Amino acid sequence: MYFLLTACQNPDVLRIIYFVKLLIDVVFVVIPIGLIVLLMVDFAKMVIAGRADEQKKLFNLAIKRVIMAVAVFFVPTIVNLVNNMLADMGVEYSECLTNANSETIAQYQAIKDQEDRQKEEELENDRQDKITQYKALAEERLEKKRQEAELRAQISATIGSQYMTGASTSSNYEGGTGTTIEAEPDSLLALTNLYNKTGNEMYNPDNYVAMKDKDNGYSLGAWPKTATVSNLPKVFKTYQNGTLIFPTTGDGSDSYDHNGIDIITNMGTPVYAPADGTLRYSEWGHTVNRGSMETAYSVSIKLDKPFSYTGQWSQGVTTTSTTRTGTVEIIYMTHMVGIKYRFNGPQIMKVKKGDLIGFTGIANNVSHLHMTFYDGSNSWGLYTPEIQKIYGITGSKGPGL
Repeated sequence: MYFLLTACQNPDVLRIIYFVKLLIDVVFVVIPIGLIVLLMVDFAKMVIAGRADEQKKLFNLAIKRVIMAVAVFFVPTIVNLVNNMLADMGVEYSECLTNANSETIAQYQAIKDQEDRQKEEELENDRQDKITQYKALAEERLEKKRQEAELRAQISATIGSQYMTGASTSSNYEGGTGTTIEAEPDSLLALTNLYNKTGNEMYNPDNYVAMKDKDNGYSLGAWPKTATVSNLPKVFKTYQNGTLIFPTTGDGSDSYDHNGIDIITNMGTPVYAPADGTLRYSEWGHTVNRGSMETAYSVSIKLDKPFSYTGQWSQGVTTTSTTRTGTVEIIYMTHMVGIKYRFNGPQIMKVKKGDLIGFTGIANNVSHLHMTFYDGSNSWGLYTPEIQKIYGITGSKGPGL
C-alpha cells in the first residue's frame, strides 16, 4: 500500500517506532530481571517459613511469577506471528520495523530535507513568476493609461472646446446673459487636462465614468465611480420655513460677494435638489470651457413655494448690489461635472428636496458648486451675504446637509 510504504519512509514516523522498540527492549530486560529477583525472594521466604500453608502460598506465587516471565519471553514471538499474519493479508509493517534505526532514519531525513528544499524552491520560483507577470500587466496598464492621456491631451490641444459628444440645446444660461457655446466638450476631457496639469488624484479620469442619457443619447457628463447615486434620506435640516435644504456638503463661508454663492467642496460630491419644484432644464451650458479645463453642467429649478425676500440683490455676475424686495422663484446651480437628468422643457419634470441631481465640478481652478437664487425674470439674484444669512453661514464652515 502506497500510504504505508510512504509512512515507513517518513523519518518522523520511524523515530516514533524507534522509540517504541527501545521501550520494548527495556521492558524485556527489566521485567525478567525483576521476576528473577522476586522468585529468589519467594524461595527464601519458603525456606524460612515453617508452616506448610504459608509455604504453599509462596510456592503458588512463585509459579505465577514463572508463568509471567515465560509469557514475557514469548511476546516477541507473538509480535512476529501477528506481523507475518498481516503480511499474508497484504499489510506490510516489517519495513517500518526494519527502517526504525538511527542510520536509516538519518538517510530518510536527508532525503526529506532535500525534498522540502526543492518544494520551497518551486514555491519561490512560482511566486517570482507571478510577481513578474503582475509587474508586466501593471506596466501594460500604465502604458495604456499614458497613451490614453496623451491622446486626450492631443484632442484638447487640437480641437479644444469644439470636441462634440452631443449638441447642446440649452439657451437658458444664468440670468440669460451667459455666453452661448456651440459645442459640448468631451465629459472626461476637462478631467484629463486637469489631472495632467495638477497631478491631483481628485481629477483622475480613471475615477470617473462617462454617462449618457438613455432616452436621447446626450451626455450626462462624468460621474464618479464611487459616488452615492441615491436620493438623500428624508432626514435633513431645513431653512426658510422648511422650503430649503443645503444642496451639498461643503464650505460656503469664504464665497466672495457676487450674484449667488460658491460652495467649496471636492469634485464629484453629490448635489441634491435644495427645494421642491419643477426642473426647468438640466444640461450642459453656462461657462466657456476655457481650454477644456472647466466643467459646466447646469440645473435650474422653479420653486413650488416661492418666497419673498428683502435685502441685497444684484444683476449678473457683479460685485455690486441693490437693496430691494423680490421673490425667489428659481434656484440655479452650475459648474457640475455630471448631471442625473438631461432635460430642457417644454415637458414638466418634478423634483423633491433631497433628489439627486448631479455632482460638483470645477471652475476658475477651484472645485465648487455655484448656486444662485433668482426672481421670476431670471435677472435679479440674491447677493452672497443674503444666501449666507438664509443658511446661517457665519463661521468657517457651511451648514452642509
